[in-house]
Amino acid sequence: MKYKNYMVAAALAATVSSNAWAAIDMDATTDQTVNIANEQKGTVDANGRVTLDNRAAGGGDGTVLNLTTTLGFTIAAGTSKYIRVNLTGAVFGAAPATSLTTPDVSDPADTIETASLSQGGGSQDNFVIFELGAPASGSILASAIATMSAETYDVNATGSSSISYALYETAANAVNQTGALVSDTAGFTSIVTASTGDFVTAGTATALVVSGFTTFGTGAGTAKAVLGQITAGDILNSSPLKADLAAVLVADLLGVANTVTLTGDVTNGAFNLATNVDCLAGKVDFAKATGNASALSAAINVVATPDWWVCVDMTTVTTSIEKGSYTLTLGTDALTNTIGSVVYDTTTVDIPYVTTYTGYNQRFFINNTGTTNAYYTTTFDTEAGVTATAGTAATGTAVAGEITTIRANDMVTFTGGSRGAATIEIEAQTADIDLTTQIIDLDMGTTDTLVLQ
Repeated sequence: MKYKNYMVAAALAATVSSNAWAAIDMDATTDQTVNIANEQKGTVDANGRVTLDNRAAGGGDGTVLNLTTTLGFTIAAGTSKYIRVNLTGAVFGAAPATSLTTPDVSDPADTIETASLSQGGGSQDNFVIFELGAPASGSILASAIATMSAETYDVNATGSSSISYALYETAANAVNQTGALVSDTAGFTSIVTASTGDFVTAGTATALVVSGFTTFGTGAGTAKAVLGQITAGDILNSSPLKADLAAVLVADLLGVANTVTLTGDVTNGAFNLATNVDCLAGKVDFAKATGNASALSAAINVVATPDWWVCVDMTTVTTSIEKGSYTLTLGTDALTNTIGSVVYDTTTVDIPYVTTYTGYNQRFFINNTGTTNAYYTTTFDTEAGVTATAGTAATGTAVAGEITTIRANDMVTFTGGSRGAATIEIEAQTADIDLTTQIIDLDMGTTDTLVLQ
């Protein structure tokens, strides 16, 4: 007796651009489970099943849910054996038309032998038994490939189903499922989520200090910048199929027309969609979203081109673009992703030690050697049990051509302790900023000075 005890399990090798798939091969060493998109599975019946149409008249090629397997045991000339196929989590549909064929005797290319349906295989049956007889002229070899097909199946609408094959010596063995000469099991179908929920590739637009944050990039900068891309293809999770076994396409998940809403600080700058990274081709301008002052909207077909770019344009703007994060929402599907951020090319300095201890007098000196006043902000980190409250000097302006002095006690108040760390962000180019900290020990009269930037 030979027993095939390997599990066949992986995604069906399909792409969104092709309707050609192989049948479920019980002899394969990779997963043959057919993935059905939950979003495209169709109507669920009273038994919690959905109907899959295995006919070429559907969207597939008529073979997706066919079962192929080597017989695994020779059928001698003039004798018969019995093949049983069981479905778990599935049944044959209302139009089963169940059949099984195999190549003839020693020459597989000779003719095709069609097995006789012995039992089962009808609508709502979860098994079928075939009698396969070899002609008097010769045996059907153990290596012969049997192919079973059915027109429709009703399968588990929320999980997975499996299929098994067994070859028996007698009809009684097949009915009672005893004494199998060969047996094998494989995954059959699985309901999966087709949408990843991701439809953008986020980016970063860097606003330049030298332009007063009205241009982007490096050097002299440019007026336009890309916040991020709408990459609609990213929405598709692998290559799932519909209930008619056609491939799920991006348009099936996102539809054709979408209201795209951009949310963030849209006070300054003009925002638009474009079909090229230059932010000009196929340009579609955002308009104020109804009832939402911090949002802009536009109507586009998100799958009309491979990509859309979300852009910010400062060409006619003299007021600084505000830094911050932006999100994009597809109104039809209520999907929201972060599309990108506007950041400043500021100077960021980490201050590892800030103390308000009364025995110390800590001060910070910002030397702005540039020609433009530089606004600064400070954030704080503390140990467990210690909180920091920003003081009046935590924000301010470092005047161009001068040294600005900040006392630690004016910068922050600590509760539960007297020390912490800080990060100061100065809206100036690094080459124009020097930052030094100095601690005077009032008891000892000593001074420690540390250059931070």
